Amino acid sequence: METILSSEPEESTNVTSGKSLKSQKMVVIPARSKMQFGDFRLGVIVMLFWSGICTDGNPTVTLSPSSSVYYDVGGSLSLVCEVDQVIGVTRIYFLRNNTSQLSISPSSCAVYPAIIGDPRTYNSTCSQGRIFTLLIKGIRVEDHRTTWSCQVLASNGTCASSSGVRCGSPDLGIILRVPVTTVQLANGSGQTLSSSVNIVRGQSTDIKCSTAPSGSRPRALFQWYYRQGNQSPVLIVDQSIFIIPDPITVPGQTESDLLISYSTWTLTGNASYHNMYVYCQARDETNTGNYTQSDEVQLNIVYPPFVQLSTSQSIYNVTEGTQNFVFFCNIMEANPQPQANGYSWFHTMSIIQGETSSSYTLASVQRSDAGEYRCTARNDYGAGTSDSLDLIVQYPPKVKVILAGSTQQNQTAILICEALGVPADTTFYLWVHMWDSLPIRTGLKGKTNSTHSVLALERLSLESMGTYVCTASNGIMGISGMLNQTGLETLHVKGTAYILVDNARFFGENGLTVDISIPFYSDPAIESFVIQRNGRNVMNTSRTMTYLSKDTVNYQFYKETIHLYAQKVNFVIENMTREDFDNYTLVLSNSIGSTSFQFHLDPFGPPFKVQRFYFNRFIDDQTELHFDAGFNGGQDQTFVIEYKSNTSLDNVWKNASAAEIRETEKQYRLANGTFFIKVTAPSPGSYIYRMYSWNVKGRSPFSDSITVTIPYELSTDKNIVNPVPAIAGGVSAGFVIILIVTIGIFLWRRNQHPQQTEQAITLENNRNTSVRSTDGDLYEKLNSSVNSDVLMYSSLNIQTPSEDHQKYYENT
Repeated sequence: METILSSEPEESTNVTSGKSLKSQKMVVIPARSKMQFGDFRLGVIVMLFWSGICTDGNPTVTLSPSSSVYYDVGGSLSLVCEVDQVIGVTRIYFLRNNTSQLSISPSSCAVYPAIIGDPRTYNSTCSQGRIFTLLIKGIRVEDHRTTWSCQVLASNGTCASSSGVRCGSPDLGIILRVPVTTVQLANGSGQTLSSSVNIVRGQSTDIKCSTAPSGSRPRALFQWYYRQGNQSPVLIVDQSIFIIPDPITVPGQTESDLLISYSTWTLTGNASYHNMYVYCQARDETNTGNYTQSDEVQLNIVYPPFVQLSTSQSIYNVTEGTQNFVFFCNIMEANPQPQANGYSWFHTMSIIQGETSSSYTLASVQRSDAGEYRCTARNDYGAGTSDSLDLIVQYPPKVKVILAGSTQQNQTAILICEALGVPADTTFYLWVHMWDSLPIRTGLKGKTNSTHSVLALERLSLESMGTYVCTASNGIMGISGMLNQTGLETLHVKGTAYILVDNARFFGENGLTVDISIPFYSDPAIESFVIQRNGRNVMNTSRTMTYLSKDTVNYQFYKETIHLYAQKVNFVIENMTREDFDNYTLVLSNSIGSTSFQFHLDPFGPPFKVQRFYFNRFIDDQTELHFDAGFNGGQDQTFVIEYKSNTSLDNVWKNASAAEIRETEKQYRLANGTFFIKVTAPSPGSYIYRMYSWNVKGRSPFSDSITVTIPYELSTDKNIVNPVPAIAGGVSAGFVIILIVTIGIFLWRRNQHPQQTEQAITLENNRNTSVRSTDGDLYEKLNSSVNSDVLMYSSLNIQTPSEDHQKYYENT
């Protein structure tokens, strides 16, 4: 006996699990022990019939709508469940979130609510036994994101109750629609725009329209509009173009919450957009409901200033010294306008510091003000720069003299006079050579063109030094009121040292000090100097000294006397001797070379004392005397012979006849250099002779005196008798008188100066000895005595030298 199990739904469905609870009723079919042929045929027929009516395949279940649908709160939802075959289907189920809400019998269309389910009332219909409709009324917020499905329970196939599996449709999600309630505009950075937006002309800018902050469900569609003034809005962009495929979920919420959609309009700043009003509107993409509009935003097209430069004068060619020349920076177009201090000024591409206003004033135009000028005005969106304006400043030439070539002696120096002014065409005048403020040479002609004059100085020398003045004019008077402008350059000639004296003879006096100064000029400076005598260097000793000093020297440059700052070599010799009068050489050395200067030191003083004065012989009525001349002191000297009686009380010295001869008179010179002189003999007797010499500087000391006795027969006075007896008596009487006077004076002086008694006696003895010995040095001895001695001998009518000679002898 065979048993076939068949399932049939009974009772109800488990709401919690969503699985059907089915009871199985066992149907017992008797089994035959033997199967007859007729029975077999009947079974085949039944099976064929049953396979034609029923199938063991699963029914196909579809639910409409098939995809998620947006619904409004409070609206209705109609779910249609369609089964392709109902044979064997025992029950149709509608499930919410996998929980059965009700079931329908396909055979009877009876509805079986779930034991536990949604308390709402559901309307259902049954059509053709295989189309089942569920109408849900009053959709609530809780229905958002819920799922619905349709399932069948069949008595055969895999959907049979014995399998515990239901065949069903895919889930259908319910999404509640939330309309667009807020629309706002923002810039590309996301900042909300309230009333206006600045767009730089020529630049691309993004304006974003979004449904923030509330969002919507589903995503939104947008439209853009603009209007000019009071005109009607014009649609700019159709909504279909600006559907946002990926809206942004509201931050901080789950994925099921509202979405923020946005649309971006990219526009390029154009002047025609200025002051245009723009807005957008949006609604959800299901095209239901009205559009929600954003606030209007005014487009403000901004751009840097456009400027032009002008001046206070219609011409840009002005003369130096022009007062209050003004530049203006004019704003032709700008949005927004520059601030009052939003300007910059440029001169020849360099910024003028501190100038920030819309004008720039040159209080007094200078030549340095010439050149290109520009101004720049700036606002928050950039700067505009004007075209350049070239200011031409007329001014007299700036004259500059440039020294080129060589400045060494015997070379050629080039003086280039550059005169640059506006206008450039310049007239040059003749050069002037000056020393300080003294013109030395005028009318020096150079080679000239419109801007330069070139003067060549050949074979440079010391006289070439000085200041060279170049004068030029372009016809424009300068600020100083002068039409002619000058430039100058000082030339220093380099070379070996220049000796600044022509005289190579210097003079000194025997026994005195000589200070010889030899001025010179040297560029470069002197490195060494030396004075040589007979090829040997003169060293500094206790008597000689050499040193350098600075001084201003008067010197001739081209017959003009100038004051030249120079140096001097000072050569000092103290207590000169005759050997010091000689030839000398000064050698000056610098880095270029050496200069030699030969000079002679000549004597220039009174003659020296006559030497070897003696009696030679009597010739006829003349006495021939010989002597050797002393040093003449550097000047021609004249010799003088004096005599006085050796026996008479008349002690006055007299010039002998023919007593003067000149050193230059060669007829009085013997072969050995000794001079002789012939004097006419005075009256017969004993005479004392002496001599001296003189020149323009003074006289020499007296020579040694000699005594000559003239015999009677040589006397020139023939009326005189034999004088011997008379002379003997006279000598005796004179001696007595002299002795008496001497004793009287001695006693008087002793009473006056007892302390000098011994000295007086000694001096008296000396004098007596001198008179008796006819000492030729009497004058010198007397001259060297004390004043009282001079007074005493003055009473004897002994001659004294003049005041001039007295000073000389004191010095000597």
